[in-house]
Amino acid sequence: MLVLTLRSFGALRAPQDDNRLLFSQVRVVVGSKVWERNALDPSDETKPLTPNEQKVKKYASNTALAIELPFTIVGAVVFGGLIGYFLDHWLHTRFIFTFILGILGFAGGIKEVLRRLG
Repeated sequence: MLVLTLRSFGALRAPQDDNRLLFSQVRVVVGSKVWERNALDPSDETKPLTPNEQKVKKYASNTALAIELPFTIVGAVVFGGLIGYFLDHWLHTRFIFTFILGILGFAGGIKEVLRRLG
């Protein structure tokens, strides 16, 4: 069982003021384990992570990256291919622009994946 509770008391902004809204209270319940964080209490941020929490954070981060990267490549190819398709349709050419922009989308997707991994 997973329960996630987010409560906001007013519009809190990120410290860099980059227009991201923050929640003032976060509570996560997994089975019998409960994690709570109150953004209005800065004492939570000074606590170092336990080795188990660091391991879980690293695993979750790597899993999220592994799930995200294939969509990055496919999205770039589809985006380039669609623009090429519409250019081919507009200019009444065969699939020249679809092919070229699909290849450029693939190259851009690979470049983005390498940037995120490196």
